[in-house]
Amino acid sequence: MDDNTVIVTIIVDEAWTNPGSVLDLFLESFRLGQGTKSLLNYLLIVTVGSKTFQRCKSVHPHCYQLTRLGSRNKLLLDMLKLGYNFVFTEADVMWFRTPLPEIHPLKQITIPCDLPSAESKRERNRPGRGLFSVRSSDISIQLFRYWMVLGVLDHTFHVESLCENIKDQQEYIKMLEVQISYLDTTYFGGFCKEAKKDMNQVYTLQANCCEDVENKVYDLRLVLEGWRNLTAQTSNFSSGLVPSWRAPTKCIV
Repeated sequence: MDDNTVIVTIIVDEAWTNPGSVLDLFLESFRLGQGTKSLLNYLLIVTVGSKTFQRCKSVHPHCYQLTRLGSRNKLLLDMLKLGYNFVFTEADVMWFRTPLPEIHPLKQITIPCDLPSAESKRERNRPGRGLFSVRSSDISIQLFRYWMVLGVLDHTFHVESLCENIKDQQEYIKMLEVQISYLDTTYFGGFCKEAKKDMNQVYTLQANCCEDVENKVYDLRLVLEGWRNLTAQTSNFSSGLVPSWRAPTKCIV
């Protein structure tokens, strides 16, 4: 983009790229969302494996193949070192409204993450909301290097790792003077935590707490169907009605 920002997702599971599977639904959400279709021009899909790469190239112009799994964390660090900001999104996140206006223009990290509290400490390893943004700076580069050394950015690389470690490493983050902007998880939700029922206000919704790909796809289709119905009845946006999600049904929360 004009400010050197790239949207990036990383797909490892080949089943996610099959026709009609997660990748197709992910791209469809951009086409259906408010202010999101043009963002496809700035979306880089990173894949692991030749079949996954070839499938990506058949449905999207900007694909990049990693030669090995572990190099994806280095890729994100290299992007920061080259001066690129990035918005990382899991591929099972449906984009209904562009989150870009909600991303702080100066702070190094913007993430849907509950602030540290007694309650959050009791809810360890909660899955995240599938999205975070990092601005390139000496501070963010140093932080990502540190996380790689600690193994935080391991082969699983999910957003919850960053959220939980931000909570756990407050002293180090303060020492680096990392500036973090926290997004309201109500509007950037997932199946693990009940998303805001009002579809008129939700930005993104992730099919987390759902390991089975078939169940994930089934519920994501319900989500997109609900969004299509909402946008087809544009009067709902101002009528005071509160349309709600039908999913999850097969993804057990």
